[in-house]
Amino acid sequence: MGAMRVLKVVKRFSAAAVAVFLLNVGIMFFSIPETEGVGEKSFGDSHLIVVEYAAAADCVDCPMVSGYLEILYGSPMYDFCYVSLVVDKNEEALERCLELGVESFPTVFFDGGFKSVVGDPGDVEPYVDAFNQCGDRDVHDFDMVAVASMTEASNIYVNVTFWNNECCSGAIYQGFLRVFVTEKVSRWSDENGNPYRFGLLDVAYEGTVIVVHGKPSSVEAVWHPGNYTFDPGNILVIAVVYEDKHGFVTEAATAVPTPPPVDTVILSGPQGVVGERTVRFEWQGLEDGVPSGSLLYSYKLEPYDSGWSPWTTSVSTIYYDLSEGSYVFQVKAKNGLGVVDETPATQVFVVSVSPPVIEVVKPVNGFYVGGEKVFGFPFVFVVGSVDVVVTVSDESGVEEVDFYVDGVLRARRIISPYVYTLSDIGLLRRVVVKVVAVDGVGNQGSEEFMVWKLF
Repeated sequence: MGAMRVLKVVKRFSAAAVAVFLLNVGIMFFSIPETEGVGEKSFGDSHLIVVEYAAAADCVDCPMVSGYLEILYGSPMYDFCYVSLVVDKNEEALERCLELGVESFPTVFFDGGFKSVVGDPGDVEPYVDAFNQCGDRDVHDFDMVAVASMTEASNIYVNVTFWNNECCSGAIYQGFLRVFVTEKVSRWSDENGNPYRFGLLDVAYEGTVIVVHGKPSSVEAVWHPGNYTFDPGNILVIAVVYEDKHGFVTEAATAVPTPPPVDTVILSGPQGVVGERTVRFEWQGLEDGVPSGSLLYSYKLEPYDSGWSPWTTSVSTIYYDLSEGSYVFQVKAKNGLGVVDETPATQVFVVSVSPPVIEVVKPVNGFYVGGEKVFGFPFVFVVGSVDVVVTVSDESGVEEVDFYVDGVLRARRIISPYVYTLSDIGLLRRVVVKVVAVDGVGNQGSEEFMVWKLF
């Protein structure tokens, strides 16, 4: 078999051995196993066996047959997938039953009719025999993988890739592909009111496939649900390649549709330190990497909001009159399938509306000669020149510091130290020195003092 195939030896058991095994693991005859792992069955010895179960809602023997199939499906002895064809509920199921040549219900077909069991056989032995014979079939060396994903419009996109491993180079395989869309727990029930398993909803694709040895080939299909509403987590896609339209099964693969990834991007809003109490955010949602207009959003501002907002179609919000401090804004998107962005878009900012803090280091009250203080004095008295030295602090940083003398700008400094030399202002004159600082977000602070200057 091909290198990509996951092989698992199919053991052969009698019906009695199957029964003993089921009793040992505590499986009741009519219990329905959990659906965990559905769509993840391993390959069999030669291929994944396909069961097509022709049934009806009012079929008297169908509940018993459903029980047999569930017992076998829940055991690890045989790897297979199956489709319940509920003919009186689904036209596609009826058409497939006609192709299989169904004459009565229930009828269980193995590998496209290679084997079949009609009616209620009374126990699982006929099914066990059919599995063993299907496992012994000489099938074409062929691998396939199915991938399914949900689209924004709740359609299901399916990609099936094939590998023809049969020797030799250039060898061609031609078969017929059917892609079944099934519900793990069907909306249709049997006569006892129990839902069928893997009930056929529709056939997403039918057509010939040609695969050349050494050249992988693939088929894409999109299933449009039409009037069907469904839970994506309850869907199993089963892709089956038959020898021809009415032939036996060559290989099969299953896939559980994955929802499209949802992402959220903040387009605009405050970052870092801002000098305003009113802030506005805008955002955009992406589905499968593409902007989408059909998403819902929820957001919160910590510590302002107590929790997430109700879901909304709005793509912006405004917060008014925020207090000074640090904030974290988050927003997340959700699509129509209920898939939520697990990593909300986040933006951190600080509201700072306080002015820069200015401290005059020099001169302070005293008598200055040659720029140095010689003794204390009730006010600043300067003989000659003196350096005006200030420090400025602000959490958003300092953009500039301006020095004014009697209202006239004399100097501007943009880096520390902030120093201006006061000189050449005349004889015995009193002046007002004013220092104005601007922080990183535009807030202004000022400090002023008087200086008596002799010359």
